[in-house]
Amino acid sequence: MGLRGFGRIACCGLALIAARAGAGELIGPGVVSAEPQETSAALSASPPALRGALAPALQPLAYFVGAWDCAGRFLRSGAAIASREVFDVTLDGRWLRLRHDDRPPHAFHALELWGYDEHAGRFDAHVFDNFAGARRYASMGWQGGALVWLGDGDTAADRFSFERRGLAAYRVTYARRGADGRWIDVDTLDCRRSSP
Repeated sequence: MGLRGFGRIACCGLALIAARAGAGELIGPGVVSAEPQETSAALSASPPALRGALAPALQPLAYFVGAWDCAGRFLRSGAAIASREVFDVTLDGRWLRLRHDDRPPHAFHALELWGYDEHAGRFDAHVFDNFAGARRYASMGWQGGALVWLGDGDTAADRFSFERRGLAAYRVTYARRGADGRWIDVDTLDCRRSSP
């Protein structure tokens, strides 16, 4: 098994640990919760060794650390969507963890791990969701005011663009590549920094 395969196994194990933390089970090595916890409580309950400052390679993403309330719409139907996104530092600063939770009536929930691949010279994102999805994205980092994640492998037709809107706001747009190769925006969220 190559390093790439090992990384996928390690990430899946982290997603399982985090998912079970929300279900009131395993939180970390040897730490078990008796009751289910809310996302923010589970994040703050992380062992101290898992929290801390971002590693130097991840410093360009420090902008995101914190809680964000998001509102937007599906562009085709115009239907409103809203979510909460919480970013925190984990695993000795080597990963930025994002927890995305749609607000009702929508029900998409995801755990993302953003890191930096020194060998490839790029940022990597591993996304796990409540529909049993597991996807990988890559980014070359900030280009002007935008951080663009392009799908890798089976998700090559996916793109997420994060645009800074000042110190306390960003817009994220999800797009799919059409049969003609052009990107088609699917939905967009405007996110504002909020209290945890």
